[in-house]
Amino acid sequence: MDSVAALGAMPVAADGARTPRHTNPANAGAVMSLMDCYLLGLQPNAETCPYRTTSNADRLVVEGDGVSTIGAEAISWQYYDVFTLPAWQWVLHKAIAGYKAVSGGRPGGVAPAPSAA
Repeated sequence: MDSVAALGAMPVAADGARTPRHTNPANAGAVMSLMDCYLLGLQPNAETCPYRTTSNADRLVVEGDGVSTIGAEAISWQYYDVFTLPAWQWVLHKAIAGYKAVSGGRPGGVAPAPSAA
């Protein structure tokens, strides 16, 4: 199944994101022993819930454009951009227009943003 079909087949999370996991065809586990791979798909103007992870993560934009807020810094991205998310920083991704996909996602070890009290 190609990535676009995998995105379409995934259930939509509460924040509107779809996050299929790419797996190793030999064992259905992580693509490499120390690397996991997810695809994050967002509808136009959708944004993820803020999250953070215990690991660093690299992002490769495979379609569209948007903005990611990493800690207190917002960065704009577009097709073919690559950027890194440092461990334990709050992150939020927002698609600007069209069906957007950012490789990565929310693998295990993710801490969701605290709810507003």
